[in-house]
Amino acid sequence: DLYERNTPPSYLQFGSTISFNHAENIYIASLKKQFSALSLQGRTVVLDCAHGATHTVAPIIFEALGARVITIHSAPTGTNINEQCGALHPQTLQNAVIEHAADFGCAFDGDGDRVILVSNAGHVKNGDDILALLSEHPQYQQQQIVVGTVMSNQGLEQYLRSKQKQLMRTPVGDRWVAAHLAHNNLLFGGEQSGHLI
Repeated sequence: DLYERNTPPSYLQFGSTISFNHAENIYIASLKKQFSALSLQGRTVVLDCAHGATHTVAPIIFEALGARVITIHSAPTGTNINEQCGALHPQTLQNAVIEHAADFGCAFDGDGDRVILVSNAGHVKNGDDILALLSEHPQYQQQQIVVGTVMSNQGLEQYLRSKQKQLMRTPVGDRWVAAHLAHNNLLFGGEQSGHLI
């Protein structure tokens, strides 16, 4: 019926928008509670927000944990999202971490569902590296299986094996990782690209 009309359909015909004005505050409070034991006091962190979804929330969270935050690529125009920045292009973050003698850096992608880390020496740490780090976290130490994808580096598999853990590989895509986590009642997994669940 909509397609038979002479005028194109509008959003008014498809539904409505409901504002959730306090979502940001609830999310920040939840993360602060979850990481209450984590202190970044005295640490300098560079955040590359890819001109996207994390540009307001990420700095607040890291500052709440005590970090001195330097933010780059945090001025969205509506057309510059991921434009030579963020998790897809970590080179600028590498330079900024070194320039500011930061302890580490985080590069998010535009919609905020990926993260790539940069060490204080400017080395990029992708999703495989983050999975290896998480496997040593006290909350996950007892988990014997880590979910990755067919793209996961062989080095990750060898590292996990040295820790008496196993890498379960899925097809590429965070939906496959999520499905395997749910089906096998596992706690964490992710992709090289920085999608972490």
